Amino acid sequence: MALCLVAAAAGADCPDADGDGLPGSIDGNVAVNEAAALDGECGLEILIDDDAGRRRGILIDDTPEAETLYRATFLFNPNAVRMAVGSGLAIFECVSPDPRRPGSKIAACRLTLRRLADGFYLQASARHNSGRQLSAPALFLGPPQSRDTFAVECQWQAASGATAGSFRLRVGGGPWATIDGLANDLHRIEEIRFGVLFGVRPGTAGSLYFDELASFRTPAAEP
Repeated sequence: MALCLVAAAAGADCPDADGDGLPGSIDGNVAVNEAAALDGECGLEILIDDDAGRRRGILIDDTPEAETLYRATFLFNPNAVRMAVGSGLAIFECVSPDPRRPGSKIAACRLTLRRLADGFYLQASARHNSGRQLSAPALFLGPPQSRDTFAVECQWQAASGATAGSFRLRVGGGPWATIDGLANDLHRIEEIRFGVLFGVRPGTAGSLYFDELASFRTPAAEP
């Protein structure tokens, strides 16, 4: 069952350039245009320029309702964004009420775009109820000049027992990078943050392209 669809579906008309017509709310430097289209007529562009103070561009979806399983698919193009070697940009988060601090929120899981010496990587991380964070092995996307488009899929699952939770990521239908054994039964997904959340360092500049974000309550089909 699909929960939501963010950004333009293939063949759909573009929302207004400032994002009017997109589901969810916008925070920061977000544009909807044909240049960012990865499938169809338009896509989501996140503009980054540390020198100009453009350090954040987020689309927030609050349609999830205390989800114990959340799966998302989307298209992503790093667009040869300029990043320092060793830096990382948080581009996706599933947000839960923080079981340790009533009234507060916490990222139950996250995807981070990393720039290493040989190019771009995408890495999954997730939290226990305690707040302790674990990371999966990073998946290689492409060299620093990469402008290729990648099909990304991730799935978060709350524990039904003490340590039965998981978060996993795959790119292009390849093998999963998985975090198992999460004690996360107190987490419930109630919000999704998508774009450039944080991590912009001096000298970071360029645009990231996203398209076709869909989310589901059903688990991924096994290969």
